[in-house]
Amino acid sequence: GLLIDFLMPTVQMNRQIAQALSIRAMLELGDGQIDKAFADALAIHRLGRLITRGASLLDFLVGIALECIAHSVETAIFEFGRPTAEQALAYRAELERLPPMANIADSISLYQRFLFLDSIQSMPRDGFDEGPGTGDLTRDEFARALDYELMLRLGNTYFNQFVGALRKPTRAE
Repeated sequence: GLLIDFLMPTVQMNRQIAQALSIRAMLELGDGQIDKAFADALAIHRLGRLITRGASLLDFLVGIALECIAHSVETAIFEFGRPTAEQALAYRAELERLPPMANIADSISLYQRFLFLDSIQSMPRDGFDEGPGTGDLTRDEFARALDYELMLRLGNTYFNQFVGALRKPTRAE
């Protein structure tokens, strides 16, 4: 099969785990257990940052979504829990100890590139659905008329440029 057909149910399941942790944090916050609510927010951050290290762009996007869930929990803690300065400083120190999120360029460079290459390589093998753009050619004639080597070379060039841009240290660059 193709990479694009690969199901990743565990990636999406992590979003449910983060939501469950956020619900528990809200219950703890309601009980005045601010340190426990902070611990759950940290757990969501850890999970999100771990997920961003997965191979696919979906992994990265779910990791970002988990970071957003953690930020929502933090907002509620600071708005409704009114932590002490000591609690806030301790939490900040814990946040600073977390590993950083992965670089999205890694996902694009590896998995998304392979996804593209896999799709192109499947075209002569699997053929095409009839549709617009083939003119008077049959599906087989259309498949034989394409320059797959050129498509692969151009695709790799595109990915190299895209990943190179993502690895620049600033947005302006």
